[in-house]
Amino acid sequence: MVVIANPMSAYGRSRGIAERVAAALRAHGCRPTLLFTEHPGHAADLARRHAGESDLLLAVGGDGTYREVAAGLLEAEGPVPDLGIIPAGRGNDLARTLGIATDPRVAVQQALDGSQVLLDVGWVEEPRAPFLGVAGCGFDSRVVARMASGRWPYRGRTGYTFGVLAEVARLRPVPMRVRVDDAVFDGDALLVAIGNTPSYGGGMRIAPHADPTDGLLDVVIVRAVGRLRLLRIFPRVFAGSHVDLPEVTVLRGRRVTLEPSAPLPMLLDGDLVGTAPATITVQPGALRVRVPREGALPLTTPR
Repeated sequence: MVVIANPMSAYGRSRGIAERVAAALRAHGCRPTLLFTEHPGHAADLARRHAGESDLLLAVGGDGTYREVAAGLLEAEGPVPDLGIIPAGRGNDLARTLGIATDPRVAVQQALDGSQVLLDVGWVEEPRAPFLGVAGCGFDSRVVARMASGRWPYRGRTGYTFGVLAEVARLRPVPMRVRVDDAVFDGDALLVAIGNTPSYGGGMRIAPHADPTDGLLDVVIVRAVGRLRLLRIFPRVFAGSHVDLPEVTVLRGRRVTLEPSAPLPMLLDGDLVGTAPATITVQPGALRVRVPREGALPLTTPR
């Protein structure tokens, strides 16, 4: 059993979680090979190199770790194992969507005994990079860029909330053309989020109706609004009720083109990867993932 763990996830707590995962696997009669990542992109390299060594590969970390491991599995030659997810990140949005327990011992049991589902994978075409949850650009990516600057003193959901308030203070809508299949949005936007799954940022349901097994991406566009209006809208994101507001447009499709008037950082599963303008597509059913037999979403099982 191969286990790939990001020791920096959850502010360093994931190393201990990975050790508990290895102990739980040994208790189940498995012989785990525990591999720790050392730098960005290393998880993809490890997954690609070790893909053929077992039927199930476990990823211990957060959403960015799962994204990297998935990238390696999707590039691997020969037989590819199922991906098992052990939550050890700050947000754990993919695990929440799939109904995976936060207790590592329970998550191990769910991976060993769970059902196999085929998850869609979103792809940014240039630079070629996958995402499993949410991609975005605009207001949200600028918040994350602020948090990643090394000068931001706050962490977790609190850090994100304060980051939002800091960006509100210097609100900058961007003229944006968004094409989703044959539908087009053309106007000033605060953010565009492309959801394969419903949430990001530790439970913000930005695309509440997104389903990672339907072969489609949910594109949520928040139009330019004033500061006070944005502060009133923001809390509704945690419940997903913002999509009912007149300032929000939701489109659904297989191919998305983002054309901002100026380059914007792109956010993929919480990581800053590339910039927009960008083209995003979906690869239906590209990744085999183990989920609990009773998942959080009515996921489509393989035929």
